[in-house]
Amino acid sequence: MAEQGNQQGFAGQQPLAAGTTPYNAMAFVFEQLLARAAFCKVVEVKAVDSEAKTVDVLPLLKQVDGLGNTTEQLTVFGLPYIALQAGTTAVEMTPVVGDRGLCIVVDRDISSLKENKAPSQPGSRRRNSISDGVYIAGLFNEAAEQYVRIAPEQITIKAPTIAVEGDLTVTGNISAQGDVQAGNISLKTHRHIGVTTGGGTSGTPVP
Repeated sequence: MAEQGNQQGFAGQQPLAAGTTPYNAMAFVFEQLLARAAFCKVVEVKAVDSEAKTVDVLPLLKQVDGLGNTTEQLTVFGLPYIALQAGTTAVEMTPVVGDRGLCIVVDRDISSLKENKAPSQPGSRRRNSISDGVYIAGLFNEAAEQYVRIAPEQITIKAPTIAVEGDLTVTGNISAQGDVQAGNISLKTHRHIGVTTGGGTSGTPVP
C-alpha cells in the first residue's frame, strides 16, 4: 500500500491507508519509530585500528525516502571487532580495509563498557544505535587465498608460511612434497661426513 502511494507522487513514507482508522494511524507511528532503531547491518570496513581492535565501517544498504530517492550512508567510527576466543586462547584475524561483514547492534550504549572492560552502567540512554555496534567479519567477500578449511575427515591449512611457536607433537605419519629443514639442515640434500658406510650411501634418502 505504501508503494502504491509513493508511485502516485505522495511525499513522505505515509501510505494512503495510514489516516483511515485510528489503528492504521497508530501503526504508522510505530513503524516510523521502529525504523529509527538499528539491529543488524551489512557493512564494509573503511579503516582498521589493530591496537585498539576497532574498525570504521560504512553500511552498504542506502537509505530510501518515500519517493524512492536514495541517500548515501555515513561512516561509523570505532566499532570493536569480534575475535574467536576462549580464556587466553584465541584465533586472531585482524580485519582488512575492504572486508565486508555484519554489524550487530547492542541494544544499549556500550561506550562505558568499551572503556572499562567490566560490568558498567550504560553510557547514556541511547538505544539501538549503530554507534553501539560490533563487527563480525566474513560476508560477500572474495574467495580466500589462504585459509584453514575444516572438513569432516580432513583439516587443510593453506598459507605461504606457517609459523609454529612451541613444541610440536605428531602422532602418525608425516608426508611432505617439498623439502624439510631442521636447524638449516635439509632432509633432502644433507650428507654425513666421516661416517663409514656399509652397502648403502650416506646422506642420500632411500625411497
